Amino acid sequence: MHKLILRINVFIYLLIAPFVCPADNSVSTGYIDGITLTITNKTFDPENHEIKKCKHAVCIIDDKYFYGGNGKTPEQKVDSLVYSKNGKQIQLNVSSMYGSGITSNNMKERFNVQSWGGGAYRVIGYFGKGKISYIGQWLVRPEGSIRNHLSDYESLVSLIFEVKKDHNFVQ
Repeated sequence: MHKLILRINVFIYLLIAPFVCPADNSVSTGYIDGITLTITNKTFDPENHEIKKCKHAVCIIDDKYFYGGNGKTPEQKVDSLVYSKNGKQIQLNVSSMYGSGITSNNMKERFNVQSWGGGAYRVIGYFGKGKISYIGQWLVRPEGSIRNHLSDYESLVSLIFEVKKDHNFVQ
């Protein structure tokens, strides 16, 4: 009798767990020089956060601007992005990143890893659900990393024009 009750409880748990427990979704892919990137997305629970609107669009979560909502409350938050090489793991900064749109089917094309020499690499990521809506860039060395860019495409293009105008920058 006890075994039957235990089996029923396990069955019920397995049946409802996907709806009650936050979903983690990790995807890994290999790149040049034995580098692996692993991104983990978690279900975003708006009930546990302070969300503000700018005009009619959601633009601030927990007093910080964010990327990946396209004006709406995001469904997922980027929980981690890990750079691995030769057994060493480096956590890349993913603060303010939501709605990555990264899946096992598109991860290889959504990240670009480039050698900068001396053991340094540049990691460029293209993010967004459906269409790509924002871009991030990290510089990675064996000692650690820095995210030196995070913006939507419109801001990136605007910044390029402003630099060109303000400093007569021509390339």
